[in-house]
Amino acid sequence: MSTERPELSPGKDPGSDSPHTSDTATADGPFVAGTTLHQSLPTPDASRVIALNVGEARGALVRREEALSSPVVRANLYFVLARAFGPPQRWPKSFWSLIELATGRLSAPFQRAGFGMIEALHETDPEVHIRAHTALFVGPFTVLAPPWASFYLDPEQRIGGPYADPIRDAFGKLGLKPAEGWPEPPDHVAYLFELLYVVAFKSAQGEDATPITEEFVWATFLHPWLPRFLGLLRAAAADRSRFYASVGDLAEALLIARTHASSQRAPSAQHEQASMP
Repeated sequence: MSTERPELSPGKDPGSDSPHTSDTATADGPFVAGTTLHQSLPTPDASRVIALNVGEARGALVRREEALSSPVVRANLYFVLARAFGPPQRWPKSFWSLIELATGRLSAPFQRAGFGMIEALHETDPEVHIRAHTALFVGPFTVLAPPWASFYLDPEQRIGGPYADPIRDAFGKLGLKPAEGWPEPPDHVAYLFELLYVVAFKSAQGEDATPITEEFVWATFLHPWLPRFLGLLRAAAADRSRFYASVGDLAEALLIARTHASSQRAPSAQHEQASMP
């Protein structure tokens, strides 16, 4: 399976710092808030996520199976996945500490994946990560694990084409616009985890009345193709990169947890509907 690397892109690498919202701020994240926002989006940089995790998520972590009910815990996890799928050259400093924060108190599958990522960061030459990222997600001739929703959902596999437009609109509804720097369309997996991160961060700040919800982003933009993507990624990374194999495991653990949570909510909703007079 192969695809050409797209030429057209509006985004910047989510491997750098997170979005800023000042109208005069320089673009050091994948999306920068536009001037149409009525409220400023909280600046979701790494230090702020850590502060939120310590201050708000401690109670949710008492029982590990309930941890993902906290938007802070989810934001931390989305943050790590968004950066992990971005180019290694732009990974945050002390990336391993952010991984530990996001996975250290979750259930065993998350912990194992996080441990694998951290060990690979400590033990592997950075150039090896760059080569693995290129082979898996870039090409130039064969892309082993195409990271774009369009590749899986568009019958013609038009990367950044019609299937990317609703995702671009979703960023716009949050008052975010593309920044310059990283040539990828908005349906790249890193951007989708970045979108989830922004929504979860806003929820953690009490901004629940947002035009885009986590459930909508997950169910509409990510879940329809994520299982196929992760299958390719985990198979291709198995003998190439412990780091990316572990990233695949981490995303798979999240996929399983969310699928299980959805299956638990569905019978409950059906029961409530049946009980209505």
